[in-house]
Amino acid sequence: MPEGGPSIEATDPDPSRVGGRAAGDGLARDGLLVSGALVVSGILSYAFLVLPARSGRLDPVAYGPFAALWFAVFTVGSGVYVPLEQELTRAVAGTRNRVGAAAEQITAACVVGLVPSVVILVGVAAFRAVVRDDVLAGDGRMVWVLLATLPGFLAFELVRGTLAGRGRFGWYSAIMILDALLRFAVVLAVTLGGSKLASNYGIGMSAGMTGAALAGLFVTGVPLVRIPVAAVVDFGRRFATFGFSQLLAQVAMNSPVLLGVALAGDGEADVVSRVGSTLVLVRTPLYLLPALTAPLLPRLTAAAESGRSAALDSLIAKVVLGGLAATALAAVLAGLVGPSVSQLIFGKGFELDGFSVAMLTAGAGLFAVATILTIVLLAERRTGVILLSWILGLVAAGLAAVAISDLVTAVSIAFVAATGTGAAIQFVGVRAGGQR
Repeated sequence: MPEGGPSIEATDPDPSRVGGRAAGDGLARDGLLVSGALVVSGILSYAFLVLPARSGRLDPVAYGPFAALWFAVFTVGSGVYVPLEQELTRAVAGTRNRVGAAAEQITAACVVGLVPSVVILVGVAAFRAVVRDDVLAGDGRMVWVLLATLPGFLAFELVRGTLAGRGRFGWYSAIMILDALLRFAVVLAVTLGGSKLASNYGIGMSAGMTGAALAGLFVTGVPLVRIPVAAVVDFGRRFATFGFSQLLAQVAMNSPVLLGVALAGDGEADVVSRVGSTLVLVRTPLYLLPALTAPLLPRLTAAAESGRSAALDSLIAKVVLGGLAATALAAVLAGLVGPSVSQLIFGKGFELDGFSVAMLTAGAGLFAVATILTIVLLAERRTGVILLSWILGLVAAGLAAVAISDLVTAVSIAFVAATGTGAAIQFVGVRAGGQR
């Protein structure tokens, strides 16, 4: 093991400790480290997304496949690989650094992660015409970019889960910045080269995640242990429900673009670009969520063994109420200034009406509240509640989408229906769990 973090060979029998530290130690420091990395990577990510449009290389129609790729990657990647990271974080932290136990969990996560990856890659390749037309806005080259990006996403999240579970948030933050930096470097080079092909800009996503994952492996090392069959089965059982729930959560989170691609008719080719660019802007606060959730999950996992305290229940209620108040305020402000901001950042032709911007903002805020509740439920291994919340959320979104004729209004309201339903059911589940 490289220096700078706890070794997986170390032992620490105290269940109140995570990664060799008391469960409450260093939360503010780790949160600040991740926050700083998120600010830097967020700025670079916005530059990655804005530069092709502002430079004039991609107009609102040509930008559609580029936006569609971004949301497709994060629907699949964040729906399958981010929950894998979170379950790996919880599992490694839960070993409390017992001899060999962390290595077993890491190996199990690698094996379990390969199963959906193979299914997804084979499925995309086999149905590439459907993916091209109904997911990637008709750009066939983007199918190959998507196929090249997903394996890197898997490796990236496995590295992050290992680092978070061991409490090594300095390195965790560093590889996040490296991913964004590599992505921006590619899109800058392609822009300077004058390319008008959206797929050339999309290559940056594969380069960023793959490069950052390879760098991370030098820090984490590769667990050279035989495949622990029992650990793989147990990890897979735990991950199955949570992973599927988070795939549905990402479908809900990216539903405005996914519905826009699927439902756009003649004369609506620019809807994906307009909705996608606005969604990127209103989701800005969500980029900061891992600063709270990443260091909080291993600590909640340790605390779950003794049961949730009344003080924690009160804190959760306050966070939810504060999140709802902030969401309402942000939605009003976004409705007033959002269209002008979108036009300023992305250029003319990318803006939406104020009502739609407000609805997208509200949906993003509700998703943020749901994400925090998800962490509490995951730490307590109550993943069935999470799954139910997003199944019903997507049902609500579907009903809203078919009831409204205007496409932009339909996808905006469907977004609020999905994330609002998901957050409400998870809040009820969390409150009920605290009262047992």
